[in-house]
Amino acid sequence: MVKLRFFLIALFFTFISIGSLSAQTDNRLNGRWVAVIEELTIEYRFNNGNFEISANGLLNEKGTYTTSNGNFIRTSTHIHGDFMNVIFNDIGIKLDSKWYTINEFIIAVKPSLVKLGFSDRDINNFINTLVSSTTSFPYSIDANTLILTDTNGGVIIFTKK
Repeated sequence: MVKLRFFLIALFFTFISIGSLSAQTDNRLNGRWVAVIEELTIEYRFNNGNFEISANGLLNEKGTYTTSNGNFIRTSTHIHGDFMNVIFNDIGIKLDSKWYTINEFIIAVKPSLVKLGFSDRDINNFINTLVSSTTSFPYSIDANTLILTDTNGGVIIFTKK
């Protein structure tokens, strides 16, 4: 069960790790979009270039997004403590129930990870995996269906609610 949870979380972060390339937005994205992958329900809320993501009802990330030439590009500005507590539960790190800027998040978790014996390299790799913003995904919208495709051809299909 723990391995499945970490796999699903890794998959989730793979699909949400996207960087910023332009200043356009696709107004068809505005609204609430939901996808269910095994035990994980992912919800995007888009509003004219701003987004929030939740997973299984827990707030996760928020930031800005753009679209360009069929690509969906997002930049995370905040991470929510509630969702991170799910990830950190097994190692005893507890964050407050609030939005953290990326820098605040790093400052909050790095000392605890050091105390647990993680190397700076492992900590930096782990944090970069969680807050990476360097990938752009092709997307398409057909009526109430949003399709995000990763560079390996993996697809997540969202339904507008």
